[in-house]
Amino acid sequence: MRGTFVSTQPAPRIRTYARAQDVASYLRCQEVRIPLESDAARLAALRRTPEQLRAIVDAHETFSRSVRQGRMIAEEDLAFHARIVDAAGNTFYPQVLATIHETLLGFMRLTLSLTRTASKARVQRVLDEHAAILDAIRDGDGELARVAMTFHLSQARRRLVDRPDLGQRDLDGLVGCDLVRDLPFDDERRTVHLGRNLGDDLVLGHRSHLQHDL
Repeated sequence: MRGTFVSTQPAPRIRTYARAQDVASYLRCQEVRIPLESDAARLAALRRTPEQLRAIVDAHETFSRSVRQGRMIAEEDLAFHARIVDAAGNTFYPQVLATIHETLLGFMRLTLSLTRTASKARVQRVLDEHAAILDAIRDGDGELARVAMTFHLSQARRRLVDRPDLGQRDLDGLVGCDLVRDLPFDDERRTVHLGRNLGDDLVLGHRSHLQHDL
């Protein structure tokens, strides 16, 4: 049998928010998003105008303010990602995302519902991931922006099935795609630093210690 399906049993509380077939659809949506938005973030870091950067910052601050007020609004989360895609300077990126808009909103509503009802640390982690992407784009670091976006979307996928840690297969995928090339690398510790807002480093060659209170 081919296609995307849920191979790990989600936490029982996910059934409060979505049907199993919807979860499978959301996972397929992420398969499209991860490579597309990761590369869009890379290009945004290299091509964004001051006005586009201001739009990304404004979207980040709007979402962050709502989160700190106890609200997590999917449309505001999507706006942050959309402003990054707009800044990539390639009209095909927003056009592709437009074709999965409704599924993407459904995914965000579900993951944000799960996050809102989880620990404060998990909520903060989402904001930290956004901030790391923003910092890389602001600094003009395309490779770091791509890694930060890949990390964020991979974690969002794991939050969907309530699996908090970035697993070995995900790490291997990052390394295999050369996403970590030219990033600050510690040969002794086998780590790549993902940016000050993510707090921890990505550990290569063995299971990550990115196991937060999610």
